[in-house]
Amino acid sequence: MHVPRAIKWAGLVAYDLNFALDENEPFDGVGVAWFDNKESALKVFQTPAGDSARSCAIAESSKGAIFITEEVVIVPRPEIDKAS
Repeated sequence: MHVPRAIKWAGLVAYDLNFALDENEPFDGVGVAWFDNKESALKVFQTPAGDSARSCAIAESSKGAIFITEEVVIVPRPEIDKAS
């Protein structure tokens, strides 16, 4: 599984997995790795750890795509009170 590899990436700020609820979707889910900047994101895929996680992610799915994006927040997530 790629998750144990990905969470060890240098510069990783957060990591989300979003799974398709319908098995007929073209992808089974989306993993979102968060970095502080583009350079940190690009750098991780030039390391053995980044390459290993990418290879595992591709092997786990019949379809795969890895690309870097810039986030545009339309509706912000609510703050979660971690003390509760």
